[in-house]
Amino acid sequence: MSKEGNVTLTNRRLVAVFTAAALAVGVAGCAGSGQGASGPLDPAAKVTLTWWTGQASDAEKTLEGLAADFHKLHPNVTINISAGASTTDDLLQKLSAGFASNQYPDVSYAYGSWASELASSGRTLDISQQISDPAVRWSELPPAGRATAAASGKVIGFPAIVDNLTLLYNKTVFDKAHVAYPTNSWTWDDFRRAAKQLANPATTTYGFGYPRRRQ
Repeated sequence: MSKEGNVTLTNRRLVAVFTAAALAVGVAGCAGSGQGASGPLDPAAKVTLTWWTGQASDAEKTLEGLAADFHKLHPNVTINISAGASTTDDLLQKLSAGFASNQYPDVSYAYGSWASELASSGRTLDISQQISDPAVRWSELPPAGRATAAASGKVIGFPAIVDNLTLLYNKTVFDKAHVAYPTNSWTWDDFRRAAKQLANPATTTYGFGYPRRRQ
């Protein structure tokens, strides 16, 4: 199983999106295309971009450092960076509210599962042409990540994170419930069926559990 995220850009405004398993989504804005409302942008023009990272603590500090490094290489580009919300899960609601009020970032982190909803807003930037450049090496990214960054036939973000999740199972619990062990051919229906069979309120046994670290 994999989880992705992406980035979306805004077009002043459209937004760019990051999908992860996480995406960096670009909200429609001219940054991705090099085109302004009246033609090509001056590469030396002063540009200020707003980036919602969806991160906190050490991860946020790391990204702030990357933004500073980018500014050193491109002095005309200033990146205003912030987490965007108290938790990544809150970003979708904040982006949706921002789209409605026309107050949203140029680039935002987002979960890949949000791609269709973000694209339906009409605020996301189609970067299909940009990623077709051989220098981007789009084909080298994992297929799951590339698929997560697409919605309605358009690429709206860049995979930022692709996690490989591991499923662990307790043989003793399976044996006591007389349930066959998982196999590589299992479908999600097989998974759900086994979880229901393993659950036992009498012994407070859950058929499935997902560990989550609180930030």
